[in-house]
Amino acid sequence: ISGGHKKDDNATASPTSSESAAPTDTASATPEATATTTDAVSGEAPSRFIGNWKDSSKSTMVITWKAPAGDVTGYKVETRSNMGDWNVVSEVSPTTLSAEFAKGSEDGSTSFRVTAVYADGSLGVAKAFGFAGQFE
Repeated sequence: ISGGHKKDDNATASPTSSESAAPTDTASATPEATATTTDAVSGEAPSRFIGNWKDSSKSTMVITWKAPAGDVTGYKVETRSNMGDWNVVSEVSPTTLSAEFAKGSEDGSTSFRVTAVYADGSLGVAKAFGFAGQFE
């Protein structure tokens, strides 16, 4: 009788490991399927943001980004000072992948955000990033 209980214990362990494997397969398959749809690509945000000083005096910051896939018609470049409201500071062509900002002061901070604008009207809003000081 005790041997029968051991077999039951082993049988119970097998479904537990199968159940834990199933959600992993489902979770990894879902993003791949979503990434290949047209709607997901048309709303993709710019990526790989880099901020570099243009000169040794650190008076001008150059922000660059990588273009997303899809039919991008342009980009909106936005800033916000000290976590305030976002302001569109420029709208650039789809071939322009950088923007320059003059540093006005050392006080506070400035956040930057770039949004891809697509031919179908959709937007791909990138995550914000920031630097110490006020930039214009």
